[in-house]
Amino acid sequence: MNTINLNNQVMLRGHLVKDVQVSLYNDAKGNQKSVGRFTLAVKSGVNRNEVEFIPVTIFSGADVLAKYTRKGSQILVSCMLKNNTYEKKVKGKTETVYGGLELVCQGFEFLSSSAKPGDVESTDEDGSEEK
Repeated sequence: MNTINLNNQVMLRGHLVKDVQVSLYNDAKGNQKSVGRFTLAVKSGVNRNEVEFIPVTIFSGADVLAKYTRKGSQILVSCMLKNNTYEKKVKGKTETVYGGLELVCQGFEFLSSSAKPGDVESTDEDGSEEK
């Protein structure tokens, strides 16, 4: 049974603005991993006629999300907020630069998709698929 950490938890339901963009990177151990980026169109809670466009990054499950969704698919995502910082050399000194907050997807559910009946319906934080 998975436990849910309610600290730093963001749940969003919306439609993909375009297909999930997946790219490859090497982790600290040199293993090749995939990362996905997408924008979710979410109706504003204040005014249902307004739409917020929320950028989201996904590491675990990026390939599954890209395979079974397309532009316009409705999904529910569980995310955490992460400080996007990096180090930069300035006049010989290393400084930490704050790059803003980033939403990192930890799990998702398909609410509508290009998936066929009986295909994958959701994933957990570890990227494992559930039926």
